[in-house]
Amino acid sequence: MNNTLLHKEKFKHLKNEHATYNLPKAIIFACGATLSVSLMSFFVKLTNSNIGESTQLFFRFAISFIYILVFLGIRKLQGKKTAIKPRQISLHFVRAVSSFLAIFTLFITVRHISLVDAYLLGASNQIFVALFTMLIYKTKYNSKIWLGIACAFFGVTSILKPDMQIFNYSALCGLASGMFTAVSLLSGQQLNKENKIHAIIFNYFLLTFIFSVIIVVFHWQTPNTHELLLLIAIGIFGTMYQDFIMRSLTYAAAYTISPLLYLSVVHSVFLGWIFLGDIPDIFSLIGAVLICGGNIYIIKLSAKASQ
Repeated sequence: MNNTLLHKEKFKHLKNEHATYNLPKAIIFACGATLSVSLMSFFVKLTNSNIGESTQLFFRFAISFIYILVFLGIRKLQGKKTAIKPRQISLHFVRAVSSFLAIFTLFITVRHISLVDAYLLGASNQIFVALFTMLIYKTKYNSKIWLGIACAFFGVTSILKPDMQIFNYSALCGLASGMFTAVSLLSGQQLNKENKIHAIIFNYFLLTFIFSVIIVVFHWQTPNTHELLLLIAIGIFGTMYQDFIMRSLTYAAAYTISPLLYLSVVHSVFLGWIFLGDIPDIFSLIGAVLICGGNIYIIKLSAKASQ
């Protein structure tokens, strides 16, 4: 069986009977997701001089919540039933909290270091996924998986520049973002087993919006017109990222498109270099190669193991 047929066959087991395997569409949406998340971080960087993370988070999640309400409203007008009642309520809460903290710490990191370094530190989530699954689910990894983990770990240390920045608050926030992202991914996998997709999305947007309201009440900063446009852009591109990711997963399995998400590194380098004057140093370049290479290696090995 060739690779294309193998991916199609595996995809059938991962999706329902109405799903359609279409790799070109999956790639297009995945690439759109990488560009969207890079643009979100870019606009966060542009608003950082005057607007704090609490206001940024509010606009990020408020626009996403408005989007899901409009989406569900349209489905209702079309006479389509949409199940949004959650199962495993505590797990929904864990996913929402971890994802909220992942984005919160990412925004802090973007404020102080370059876009590409911030993204790469956040991309350390594969290391934490491996560690958490080993500790919680007693998963045993072979030497090849550990090679990928070690590769990504050394990439992180290269970006942290241990001789100068190992205790740098913003860099450690970047690592925390990767850790919280790992918790969000693992809890999301568990939710997928017993919850409808619309229930997962709606309750995620609802809870994260509530969290952002609670925080912004105490730290609200009134933006001017220019800042308001930047904040709206953060919300729009953050929502586009999640929408494109979900669409890509309707056309191909997650392990097929995951390596494409590291295109965000290319986008971040371009945006930071052209518009912000951030030129990656040799440590960042080495870290980029090691983290992206190690994570893609882990993803590919995991995909083979699941087939």
